[in-house]
Amino acid sequence: MALQTRKPLTAKCACPSKAYPSQVIAERALTKIQGLRLRDVMPKRVVQCWRGQWHLEGIKHVDSGPDRGTRQLVMERDDWTCAFCGNPIREGQDYSLQHRKARGSGGTVDPTINSPANLVLVCGSATTKCHFFLESRKAEAEEIGFVISKNSAVDPAAVRIVHALYGVVLLLDDGTWVPDAPLGGAA
Repeated sequence: MALQTRKPLTAKCACPSKAYPSQVIAERALTKIQGLRLRDVMPKRVVQCWRGQWHLEGIKHVDSGPDRGTRQLVMERDDWTCAFCGNPIREGQDYSLQHRKARGSGGTVDPTINSPANLVLVCGSATTKCHFFLESRKAEAEEIGFVISKNSAVDPAAVRIVHALYGVVLLLDDGTWVPDAPLGGAA
Protein backbone atom coordinates (compact mmCIF):
# COMPACT_ATOMS: atom_id res chain seq x y z
CA MET A 1 0.00 0.00 0.00
CA ALA A 2 1.39 3.35 -1.07
CA LEU A 3 1.85 6.10 1.45
CA GLN A 4 -0.47 8.99 0.82
CA THR A 5 0.74 12.48 1.46
CA ARG A 6 -1.62 14.98 2.96
CA LYS A 7 -1.73 18.69 2.45
CA PRO A 8 -0.26 20.53 5.39
CA LEU A 9 -2.84 22.11 7.67
CA THR A 10 -3.16 25.79 7.00
CA ALA A 11 -3.66 28.14 9.89
CA LYS A 12 -7.12 29.39 9.13
CA CYS A 13 -8.31 31.98 11.56
CA ALA A 14 -11.55 31.27 13.40
CA CYS A 15 -12.17 34.95 14.23
CA PRO A 16 -15.62 36.20 13.18
CA SER A 17 -14.29 39.32 11.44
CA LYS A 18 -12.56 39.51 8.07
CA ALA A 19 -8.88 38.56 8.13
CA TYR A 20 -6.17 40.50 6.32
CA PRO A 21 -2.81 38.97 5.34
CA SER A 22 -0.71 41.88 6.62
CA GLN A 23 -0.89 44.80 9.01
CA VAL A 24 -0.41 47.29 6.16
CA ILE A 25 -3.40 45.94 4.23
CA ALA A 26 -5.55 45.93 7.38
CA GLU A 27 -4.60 49.54 8.17
CA ARG A 28 -5.43 50.56 4.61
CA ALA A 29 -8.86 48.92 4.96
CA LEU A 30 -9.44 50.69 8.30
CA THR A 31 -8.56 54.08 6.80
CA LYS A 32 -10.89 53.48 3.86
CA ILE A 33 -13.83 52.43 6.05
CA GLN A 34 -13.36 55.33 8.46
CA GLY A 35 -13.05 57.77 5.56
CA LEU A 36 -16.44 56.75 4.16
CA ARG A 37 -18.24 57.47 7.47
CA LEU A 38 -21.33 55.71 6.14
CA ARG A 39 -21.73 52.96 8.73
CA ASP A 40 -23.50 52.90 12.06
CA VAL A 41 -20.48 51.26 13.62
CA MET A 42 -16.86 51.49 12.65
CA PRO A 43 -13.81 49.52 13.72
CA LYS A 44 -11.35 51.37 15.97
CA ARG A 45 -8.01 49.66 15.46
CA VAL A 46 -6.00 46.94 13.73
CA VAL A 47 -5.05 43.89 15.83
CA GLN A 48 -3.32 40.60 15.26
CA CYS A 49 -5.05 37.45 16.48
CA TRP A 50 -3.38 34.39 17.96
CA ARG A 51 -3.26 32.77 14.51
CA GLY A 52 -1.20 35.62 13.07
CA GLN A 53 -4.02 37.09 10.99
CA TRP A 54 -4.80 40.82 11.06
CA HIS A 55 -8.31 42.10 11.87
CA LEU A 56 -10.22 45.30 12.39
CA GLU A 57 -11.40 45.27 15.98
CA GLY A 58 -13.59 47.20 18.30
CA ILE A 59 -16.73 49.11 17.67
CA LYS A 60 -16.82 52.85 17.50
CA HIS A 61 -20.42 54.02 17.46
CA VAL A 62 -20.98 56.77 14.96
CA ASP A 63 -23.86 59.06 15.78
CA SER A 64 -25.12 60.33 12.47
CA GLY A 65 -27.84 62.43 14.11
CA PRO A 66 -27.84 66.09 15.14
CA ASP A 67 -25.63 67.28 17.98
CA ARG A 68 -27.05 68.19 21.39
CA GLY A 69 -27.12 71.94 20.65
CA THR A 70 -29.06 71.47 17.42
CA ARG A 71 -31.55 69.16 19.14
CA GLN A 72 -32.14 71.74 21.88
CA LEU A 73 -32.52 74.53 19.31
CA VAL A 74 -35.16 72.58 17.36
CA MET A 75 -37.09 71.62 20.51
CA GLU A 76 -37.13 75.24 21.68
CA ARG A 77 -38.14 76.51 18.21
CA ASP A 78 -41.04 74.03 18.18
CA ASP A 79 -41.90 75.03 21.79
CA TRP A 80 -41.78 71.38 22.98
CA THR A 81 -44.87 70.76 20.83
CA CYS A 82 -45.42 68.26 18.03
CA ALA A 83 -45.00 70.24 14.81
CA PHE A 84 -47.55 67.99 13.09
CA CYS A 85 -50.48 67.65 15.52
CA GLY A 86 -49.76 70.52 17.93
CA ASN A 87 -49.90 68.42 21.10
CA PRO A 88 -47.35 69.31 23.78
CA ILE A 89 -44.51 66.88 24.40
CA ARG A 90 -44.56 65.97 28.07
CA GLU A 91 -41.71 64.59 30.14
CA GLY A 92 -41.38 60.85 29.65
CA GLN A 93 -43.47 60.91 26.48
CA ASP A 94 -42.15 59.33 23.32
CA TYR A 95 -40.93 61.95 20.83
CA SER A 96 -38.37 62.25 18.06
CA LEU A 97 -36.80 64.68 15.67
CA GLN A 98 -38.08 63.97 12.17
CA HIS A 99 -35.59 64.50 9.37
CA ARG A 100 -37.60 66.14 6.61
CA LYS A 101 -34.98 65.04 4.08
CA ALA A 102 -34.03 61.54 5.23
CA ARG A 103 -30.45 60.93 6.29
CA GLY A 104 -30.60 57.31 5.16
CA SER A 105 -29.42 54.27 7.03
CA GLY A 106 -25.79 54.75 7.91
CA GLY A 107 -25.93 58.52 7.75
CA THR A 108 -24.55 60.99 5.25
CA VAL A 109 -21.91 63.67 4.83
CA ASP A 110 -24.47 66.27 3.67
CA PRO A 111 -24.31 69.09 6.27
CA THR A 112 -27.93 70.16 5.66
CA ILE A 113 -29.27 66.81 6.90
CA ASN A 114 -28.81 67.64 10.59
CA SER A 115 -29.53 71.36 10.27
CA PRO A 116 -32.46 72.90 12.20
CA ALA A 117 -34.16 73.65 8.86
CA ASN A 118 -34.33 69.91 8.15
CA LEU A 119 -35.56 68.84 11.60
CA VAL A 120 -38.97 69.04 13.29
CA LEU A 121 -40.11 67.82 16.68
CA VAL A 122 -42.88 65.22 16.43
CA CYS A 123 -44.58 62.95 18.92
CA GLY A 124 -44.01 59.21 18.75
CA SER A 125 -41.30 57.18 17.08
CA ALA A 126 -40.94 55.76 13.59
CA THR A 127 -43.54 53.14 14.62
CA THR A 128 -45.95 55.21 16.72
CA LYS A 129 -48.04 58.41 16.67
CA CYS A 130 -47.27 61.34 14.32
CA HIS A 131 -43.77 60.20 13.40
CA PHE A 132 -45.23 56.89 12.22
CA PHE A 133 -47.96 58.71 10.28
CA LEU A 134 -45.37 60.85 8.50
CA GLU A 135 -43.16 57.84 7.74
CA SER A 136 -46.02 55.71 6.44
CA ARG A 137 -47.68 58.40 4.28
CA LYS A 138 -44.72 60.05 2.62
CA ALA A 139 -46.67 61.49 -0.34
CA GLU A 140 -49.11 63.30 1.98
CA ALA A 141 -46.28 64.38 4.27
CA GLU A 142 -44.32 65.74 1.30
CA GLU A 143 -47.29 67.90 0.24
CA ILE A 144 -47.21 69.71 3.60
CA GLY A 145 -43.42 69.90 3.87
CA PHE A 146 -42.73 67.27 6.52
CA VAL A 147 -40.89 65.11 3.97
CA ILE A 148 -38.48 66.27 1.27
CA SER A 149 -37.54 63.83 -1.47
CA LYS A 150 -34.19 62.21 -0.72
CA ASN A 151 -33.10 62.76 -4.33
CA SER A 152 -33.99 66.44 -4.24
CA ALA A 153 -31.09 68.89 -4.38
CA VAL A 154 -33.19 71.63 -2.77
CA ASP A 155 -32.08 73.08 0.57
CA PRO A 156 -34.56 72.24 3.38
CA ALA A 157 -34.55 75.96 4.35
CA ALA A 158 -36.24 76.70 1.00
CA VAL A 159 -39.09 74.18 1.47
CA ARG A 160 -42.19 75.47 3.23
CA ILE A 161 -43.89 73.41 5.90
CA VAL A 162 -47.36 73.52 7.44
CA HIS A 163 -46.32 73.74 11.09
CA ALA A 164 -48.99 73.10 13.74
CA LEU A 165 -47.94 76.15 15.79
CA TYR A 166 -46.83 78.66 13.16
CA GLY A 167 -48.80 77.82 10.02
CA VAL A 168 -47.05 77.88 6.65
CA VAL A 169 -43.43 78.80 7.35
CA LEU A 170 -39.86 78.34 6.22
CA LEU A 171 -37.60 76.80 8.85
CA LEU A 172 -34.18 78.44 8.91
CA ASP A 173 -30.75 77.01 9.69
CA ASP A 174 -30.33 79.33 12.69
CA GLY A 175 -33.25 77.66 14.49
CA THR A 176 -35.86 80.30 13.67
CA TRP A 177 -38.73 80.42 11.20
CA VAL A 178 -40.29 82.98 8.87
CA PRO A 179 -43.86 83.09 7.58
CA ASP A 180 -44.39 82.04 3.96
CA ALA A 181 -47.24 82.24 1.49
CA PRO A 182 -49.94 79.59 2.03
CA LEU A 183 -49.55 76.37 0.04
CA GLY A 184 -51.29 76.69 -3.30
CA GLY A 185 -50.85 80.50 -3.22
CA ALA A 186 -48.13 82.70 -4.60
CA ALA A 187 -44.69 81.95 -3.23
